[in-house]
Amino acid sequence: MSQLTDLLLRHEGADPSDPRAREIAWVFLHRPAEVFVAGERAAIVRDITDAVLRAENAAHPYDSNRVWVFTNEIPDGTWGGAGRINTLADIVGYVVGDADKGRAYAERRLANR
Repeated sequence: MSQLTDLLLRHEGADPSDPRAREIAWVFLHRPAEVFVAGERAAIVRDITDAVLRAENAAHPYDSNRVWVFTNEIPDGTWGGAGRINTLADIVGYVVGDADKGRAYAERRLANR
């Protein structure tokens, strides 16, 4: 799960070694389906599939057809936490410690959706 969290953060553009980013990164692994919140879908699907297969340590056939990754994006403004709505700008601002950088990142990221 630590490696999956690293992949999630890296694909979201965050530093996986940053404790502030790690404390709010959530990765859920369910069998038989995996659910991940992430940004760059093709790359994260490939990397997570490989990580899951490697983590099984040959306990099962190394077959990517057995791993399903669902990249569910959460619309901006629907993240509730600490008793309030948190936007992408709020979350990124928290992680990088700079509200202006958080806003700028969020504007770029959301424009690509």
